[in-house]
Amino acid sequence: MIALVGLLGCLESPPQYADAVPERRWTGSFELGRAGQSLAVGRFGSEASARIAVLAPHLTYPEGGPTDPARVYVVPARAVGTLLEDVADGVILADSPGIEADCRCLVALPDGDSDALGITTSLESYVMRSPLDGTASMADADVTVEYMPYDEVAELGGTSRSLAGSTSRLDVSFLRALLRLDQPDGAVRPVATDFAITNNAIDDFNPIGTRMIRLGDRLALSTYHPSQPVSSVALLPDDASSWEDAIQWTSQGWHIEALRSGDLDGDGSEDLVVSDGTGTVFILTDLTTPGTLDGAAATRIVTTEPGARFGRDVAVVDLDHDGQDDLVVAAPMADRQLERMGTPPGRFLVYRGPFEARDYDWREADRVVFDVESEPNDVFATTFAVGDVDEDGQDELVVGSSVWGPGQVGMVAWYDDLL
Repeated sequence: MIALVGLLGCLESPPQYADAVPERRWTGSFELGRAGQSLAVGRFGSEASARIAVLAPHLTYPEGGPTDPARVYVVPARAVGTLLEDVADGVILADSPGIEADCRCLVALPDGDSDALGITTSLESYVMRSPLDGTASMADADVTVEYMPYDEVAELGGTSRSLAGSTSRLDVSFLRALLRLDQPDGAVRPVATDFAITNNAIDDFNPIGTRMIRLGDRLALSTYHPSQPVSSVALLPDDASSWEDAIQWTSQGWHIEALRSGDLDGDGSEDLVVSDGTGTVFILTDLTTPGTLDGAAATRIVTTEPGARFGRDVAVVDLDHDGQDDLVVAAPMADRQLERMGTPPGRFLVYRGPFEARDYDWREADRVVFDVESEPNDVFATTFAVGDVDEDGQDELVVGSSVWGPGQVGMVAWYDDLL
């Protein structure tokens, strides 16, 4: 323990640094399947009970190798077993070529007493309504939205929508249609989506959306410019009529890794949490003034280990059930020097809210969690999802590790009582 604390730095109160035993844990079955690349928690299935949707995108093999389609497993949260293929009561065969290597493209969409599952690729967006039992294909989707140049027509729920607009900027009506923000009452509506998309509703010289979430009655999305090392986060009101209505914050990171919302400073209002791939996590509390992420952030959590991939994903969840949101940050490549000491690489770090308006060193975490079963080549904690997995009225943390296990089969686990 003395050696570990020494490696973590001289802190007045070093974080609790330990393995945490998950409530459930399942691994993939297919070589290069990478199960856990994207996750969603919802009341899927005919019984409308808590289930976890898990994407296994299946990387492309060299020519002549096996060509397994991507799969979305729908797993009962309390399922007992070790393999996703065995415990899933629903499997969606996702043979779309638009599922990309870094696609975080699953989301639970409230739909009456149950949830629908949104699946977004770089080519199309699908809505699969419950029940999600047995085997299905994305061709069976209730709603399919094709991404087209916005001088063409997209089909949305049987209604044609013209996406004509200026070719010099992203078309706001396209974004609102994609996330179904303006559908009639009773239609599927997202609450907090995290679509990873690259769409062709813009030309090569304009920013491209990669992460989208709802923030109250507003839409937050990230953009990056294909030809410049700059990215940004934009906040659009529901009634936005053009891109000029957006409040934007720019970053020097190539792209935004993660975008979440929650009350992190304890003032009762939602804040925006952004990770821009530079090893810094930003908490924005003033959402009315544009600028840079560095200048606008009330709070920054900064890593001192450049290769840790700190901020690969983030989650906002009340882990200690005190009514205050806490923050979880992935660092899947952290502390790899500890391998020779018998501690496997890969971490996620837990920070108890509320946060002060200051800079934090990343080692100020209240808990640092590794996976005792990981091997030296595994990458633990690459994606998160949050939801009431055990249906006790409190949210839990679901962790995906897509580059994990022999042949990168992937692994998913969910945790309770982390604080």
